[in-house]
Amino acid sequence: MAGENAHPVRLRTAFTLTRSSPFAYQCRACSRCCRGKIIPLNPYEVARLAQTLGTSTTAVLAHFTGTGGSTLAIREDQSCVFLGEHGCTVHGGRPLACRLYPLGRQVAPDGEERFAEVEPHPQTAGVYGGPGTVDDYLRSQDVEAFHRAAARYATVFRRMIAVLACRKDLGEVRDDSNEAMARPPLPEDDALLDVDAVVARHCAERGMAVPSDLEDRVALHVEALGSLLDQMEEEAR
Repeated sequence: MAGENAHPVRLRTAFTLTRSSPFAYQCRACSRCCRGKIIPLNPYEVARLAQTLGTSTTAVLAHFTGTGGSTLAIREDQSCVFLGEHGCTVHGGRPLACRLYPLGRQVAPDGEERFAEVEPHPQTAGVYGGPGTVDDYLRSQDVEAFHRAAARYATVFRRMIAVLACRKDLGEVRDDSNEAMARPPLPEDDALLDVDAVVARHCAERGMAVPSDLEDRVALHVEALGSLLDQMEEEAR
């Protein structure tokens, strides 16, 4: 895999749109938006991909991600690792950035959200315009579970950054308030953000059964990370 020429999505408007703003877009599956972009991932998105593929989050992180598991991998030709001959091969489990496209979302510390239009490919087959609002479009893309998960993990990541910043042996860690914030460094064990591995270990230590429901596993993953942070805070005192 290679990503030297990939880039985060570019915006063609400022973050001035709200859920009630007029907006409509119809995808024509031209797949031009599936090339040359850095698509961020959080553990929930990795878990949704694993569910769609019928595999584990451990396998998805190992074979389909880059940047330490925080982005989707891309091929040498700059296409997404999941782009197939007839389009996205994991469409039902696609990440939030793909669901929002051609919108971007920004969340302020007080929870206020704003949206911007992403700069489309110059030869996109997508159709803009028509009746509808930003909220209508979001509903059609089934994004709310992803928004909730992003908020939960952002809270965990910010707390993790604060805890790590207090540990002199780990040095300074930069805080990034963007919703698609990069995964913070972890002490020695990157696998801590592997939902299946962390939950399996957490349950084994407590004599619990691993939940079969994905949402329950993700909730337990957040709980397990919280317990880890409690321990790290205690050690830092």
